[in-house]
Order: sequence, then C-alpha cells, then structure tokens
Amino acid sequence: MKTINLLTKSVLLLSILLITYSCDKNEEDELTQESIQEIGISEEEWTGEIANPSSKNLISSVSGSNFRRFYLDVNFDRFADLVAIKTRSTGTRSTEIHVLDGKSGFTKFIIQTGTALHETGSNFDFLVGLTPRGGLTMYAIKKSNTGSRSTEVHVISGRNGYNRFFRQSVTPLPETNRSYSFRLVGGLDQYLHHIQVFRSGVKSGLLDARTSYRTFF
Repeated sequence: MKTINLLTKSVLLLSILLITYSCDKNEEDELTQESIQEIGISEEEWTGEIANPSSKNLISSVSGSNFRRFYLDVNFDRFADLVAIKTRSTGTRSTEIHVLDGKSGFTKFIIQTGTALHETGSNFDFLVGLTPRGGLTMYAIKKSNTGSRSTEVHVISGRNGYNRFFRQSVTPLPETNRSYSFRLVGGLDQYLHHIQVFRSGVKSGLLDARTSYRTFF
C-alpha cells in the first residue's frame, strides 16, 4: 500500500511539473511573438519566415543604397510586411516610409508617405516599431553633425499622419560613430519604445522612453 501511495504521489508531482513547463513555454512563445510584432527586425538580422514573393512583387522598387529595410507585421494579419525607409532621392524631398504587404507576396503597398523629416544621410540610423496608440512609428537617430553636439532622437508616428514630429529629443549620449548601434526594447509605453544602446556590440545604456530619451533608464 505504501508503495502504491508513493507511486501515486510521484505521478502527481510529475504531472504538476509538466503542466508548469508547458505554461512557461507557452508564455515564452507568446512573448517572442509579441516582440516580433512590435519591433521591426532589420533585413540583415531577420531569421523568420516570410511569404514567398509573387512573380509580380514590387520589392525592386524599394531596393538600393538609399533604403533601410525591416520586417514587421504592420497590419496584424500574421504575415511579415516589408517596411522600407527611403532616405534620399525621394519625390517628396523628405525621408519616406514605404510598406509592402507580405500577405500579398509584396505586390501591393499598405503605406507610401513622405514624413516631417528631411532627406537623410549616413549619419542617421533608423528603427521601426508598433505601439498600441502610436501605430507604426519611425525612430530616426541622428548620430553626428547635430546642432546639440549630442546624439538626437527624432520620432515620427502614424498617430499624427507622419507629417509632424511626435518627439524630438536630445539624449545624454555625445555624438556617436559607427561603433554605436541601437535597438528598440519592447512595447513598454503606449506611444514609444525604450532604445537600447550598444557600443562595439556591447550594451552601454537604455534610453528611457518615459523621459523622451533625455535620460538613461
């Protein structure tokens, strides 16, 4: 009888452990999916699946050295869309946002718009993300040749139609060079993401969205 009771307890404990692991794994998967939905992954870093481009795709129209490209599910249809930031030689004489619909095989545009930001050069880095109230948001990080002599963050959001700046901030970083890179962190604000700073590939600070990037987190 004691042996049976011990066996029963062992089976019960094993069941609890399996259920706990399953819940943790599901939560981990959900967090991973959320991070992909909310943060644009640069074309160079993208490792996920994308829809097979149609033979009539428009990818070539957003290709070239004057484009920065990211994958992000902009319209929440579970397909990665192609977000292309056109930095110069634009028809609007501004930095432009072009989004190709992944579900269509990249044959149609979801968004094509000029922005409040002038045409830009190699001293700008770009990030894109989605927030609950801001929609598609472009982060233009001016690293050098700034009026403030510091690295600046210029934010343009779908909330105001991309034709006005949502934020323009001076950061605590000095002007930066190619050894610095940046990455969005989560959807931690209704309108903005935090920005992780890397120097030579090593984390060196987190710019705080709550202070419009004027301080480190």
